[in-house]
Amino acid sequence: MFRSYRAVGIIEDPGPPLTIRIGGRERPWLTRILGFVLGPLKRLRIYRRQRFIQREIDRVAALLERELPGGMAHPEFQDKLLARVHERLGHRRPSP
Repeated sequence: MFRSYRAVGIIEDPGPPLTIRIGGRERPWLTRILGFVLGPLKRLRIYRRQRFIQREIDRVAALLERELPGGMAHPEFQDKLLARVHERLGHRRPSP
């Protein structure tokens, strides 16, 4: 059986966002530690995003290849592929 404490409400209440100010002697070593920890995470995120985008491009290209007569040899294949990938990823298509 669990006991109920009034302090539990304090823990569960998020309250206002915490602000942490770091200055003086702590700043240089904390910056190095954060860079050491966050650097690999950032690279992993970029790697996963690149893999996701490549899979989407391959999927769209395969669909388009089946739709167009002549497949990848069709003269409009590259333009249509670019347009569909931008559409799929939610990007605005760059102006020519």
